[in-house]
Amino acid sequence: TKYKISVMACTVDCSERSIPIEVRTRIGNPGKLETPQAKFLNDSQVLVNWGFPKDGERGGKLDFYEVRVQQFDGAGNSTPHVFISTDNVSQIPIPECSKDHSRVKYTF
Repeated sequence: TKYKISVMACTVDCSERSIPIEVRTRIGNPGKLETPQAKFLNDSQVLVNWGFPKDGERGGKLDFYEVRVQQFDGAGNSTPHVFISTDNVSQIPIPECSKDHSRVKYTF
């Protein structure tokens, strides 16, 4: 975030405003998030939600969250999927859940 800061000295009346300076808050890496929670909405969608980073650990304005989902088959092979969310909740399509795939495992 960008700020312009100036100062005036005041008694009965105020002085002229000082020459403003411009400052920008530093942008850094957001802090660690808590473990996400997953809730099945139906046979083909899961609602995943997570807590926001703590106030002092946001690292600036959060633009988006990247939600990575790994799908594991019965043989231990994995397929990664990436979803973008602008909030701390994401509705993830899981089309294979509607079929009889009892050996498929997902990690959020």
